[in-house]
Order: sequence, then structure tokens, then C-alpha cells
Amino acid sequence: MCSNDNGWYDTKCTLFKMYTFLLTFVYRDSCQKGWRLISIMTSWFECSEKFRPYLVKYLQTIATNRDLPNNAVAKMCLLNLRKTLRFGGRTNVPSAQELLALTEGRVSKRQRVMLPGGNPVIINVKPTTITMDLIEEVCLQLGIEKQIEMEEYALFYIIERERQFCQMGSDEYIFDVTTDLQNRQESFSLLFQRLSWFFPIKFDAPESYIELMFQQTLPDYFDGFLVITDNSYLEPEHANLIGKLAALKFKSDDKVHMPTGQEIRELLPRNVLKTHELGPSQWINMVHDHLQVISRLSPTQCKIEFLEILSHWRLFGSTFFRIQQATEPSLYGQQCLLAVNKEGVYFLHHETNVSK
Repeated sequence: MCSNDNGWYDTKCTLFKMYTFLLTFVYRDSCQKGWRLISIMTSWFECSEKFRPYLVKYLQTIATNRDLPNNAVAKMCLLNLRKTLRFGGRTNVPSAQELLALTEGRVSKRQRVMLPGGNPVIINVKPTTITMDLIEEVCLQLGIEKQIEMEEYALFYIIERERQFCQMGSDEYIFDVTTDLQNRQESFSLLFQRLSWFFPIKFDAPESYIELMFQQTLPDYFDGFLVITDNSYLEPEHANLIGKLAALKFKSDDKVHMPTGQEIRELLPRNVLKTHELGPSQWINMVHDHLQVISRLSPTQCKIEFLEILSHWRLFGSTFFRIQQATEPSLYGQQCLLAVNKEGVYFLHHETNVSK
């Protein structure tokens, strides 16, 4: 009823104003509960334009006067109201668990967010926290401070049962999404990822940033999306770089033994394994030679050098899409790989990654 009836909401807020002044010193517990109810309402519902200036003025009066009781909760209500007016109120009814927490004065929840590679970060989420707020919090932890650079990152929720990835809208309330998934009894997790790569990698950034870039790059590299092999031919210089990348990846795991032939196969991109220039023993010798050269590097230094090499490759930073059947005349009926990056759009051969 509240979400559709501003009059009901305005009446309630007027009553709150009356009894919070009257009961502040006499019935402190009742007053506190009243403010918590105001906090809940300002998180979910807008008010009429006619009533808005009076409500804002009332909240500002208390929020800006430190000598008044409930100064802190008034600040929170004012922030809630501004967020609701900007993005619209919460759309889902709060869960019983969330309501209980709010009425007990617990205004935030520790939300686990996964990074590529399986490393988690913990973010304090409030009822009015939206996706862009959470992305900003994670970015700041990673040393990303420019707002425009933060726009390259996105938040997804993953439904475990279906392995379904869904990107969250920048103005979606976190609790609206999680409450809906919980009501559907879905097991889910939140995943933070880089979505575009216009800005270069910052190699002097915190270790957590380097780890994220490294872990997000690995799947595309090992799937063979970044390596171009012309008619299954790999140039010697390119093969040497791939041997070095294999050594860097092995050393990044802080392993001290020399890799076996099977381990080296697992360190090579999928499409490189289909080339015939180098045999297994040659790859083993090459990787072992590179490991001796980089023996003094730390795991983080190995990851940085790995990223530095890949960042100069033409397809690095691309988003890839598999196309089962193209309708473009030159590609009609063929499978291909679509790569989109800051340089443009490329149609690639589905095995060699040569531009069509």
C-alpha cells in the first residue's frame, strides 16, 4: 500500500515527526524504534513532491545538529531518502531476516563477493546499496580510484544449479536481487569482473589488483583465444614467448620443482598444442630454460611479467563470442570467433584466430 499511496506515507512521516520530538527523552526506546521505522520507509518508498521539502528539512535539521538525539540515524534516513529519490525505492518486500536486522539497529550486512580465481572480498552492504556502490567499494580496495575507470567493471550473480551468469544493472539494489534469489531458494554467488579493457593495466597497483587481472586473463589464454597460429604454424619467436609464459605461470604458483611433460602440456594454450613445429621434448627444454632465468622472481613478479607480455598482443583485452553459423556473405555457413576490443570488431577463424 505504501509504494502506491504517497498520502499514507506522508501521514506516517508526520506522525513520526510528532512523537520523535515528544518522546525523545521520556520513552527513548519507543523513539529509537520509530526512527528505525523511518529508516526502513525512506529505503523503500518515495514521498510526494508536495511533502518532500518538509521531510527533507526535518531530517536535515536533526542530521546537522550533533547535540540533538538520533543525529546519526537522521543522517542515515536522509541518505536513504536521497538514494530512493534518485533511483526509485526498493522493489522487493524485505525478507523477515532483513526486517529483523533493521528493527534491531543492524543497518548493514557483510556480503561476500567473489573475484576471478575464487578469491573473495567482503563488502558491507546496506538496504540502499546499489550495484554501482558495491563496484566502487571493490575498486577502491583494488586501488582503482577514477570513476571512469570503475565503469569497466561489472557485477554478476551466478545461479549455482544452472551455472547461469546474469549481469546486474548498475542501479539495481543488491538486497532486491539477493532477496529474490533467496525467496526462490536458489544457491547463488556474486562475481566481480572486468568487462572492458580500454584503460591499460597498472603494474604498480596492489597485489590484489594484479591477482584479479592475472586470474581473469588465464581462461582466454589457455582456451587459445589470444594466440594467432597461421595455418597451425607458430613462428619461433612466438613459440619462445609462449614457452616463457608457461614458465611464468608455473612459477606464479610458487612451485619449486621442474615441471613434467604433462604439466607443461597443461601450461600451453589449446590451439598451440595442435601445432607441429615443436615436439614435447623441445617444449620441456624451453620451459626449463626459462625457469632457470626467472628463478629469482616472486610469484607476483611472475604474474606482472606474464601480463606485460600478453598486454602487447593484438587480441588481449577482447571479449570473445563463439558464432556457430555466420550470415556475413564472406563467412556464410562457417563457424567463427567474434572478438570485440578497444581497437574494433574482428571475425576470426575458430581455430587459428586469423582475421577473416
